[in-house]
Amino acid sequence: MADKLYNLRDLCRALPVGWSVERVQAYYRWAKQVTDRCAGTNACLERQLQTLYQTATFECNGQVYPCLA
Repeated sequence: MADKLYNLRDLCRALPVGWSVERVQAYYRWAKQVTDRCAGTNACLERQLQTLYQTATFECNGQVYPCLA
């Protein structure tokens, strides 16, 4: 869960070269499925992930998008 949290936060800071809006959002959807399966293992990380899923945004070509759409 900590690794996913780090990776997801990193996507908010800077997109990998060649990643589209759709790819970032698809990664977020997939990561949520993965971390949801870990529910009950670490309350602190789960809270941080939930906050990130609800509020995270990223910028692509001057536009701001929600990470989880």
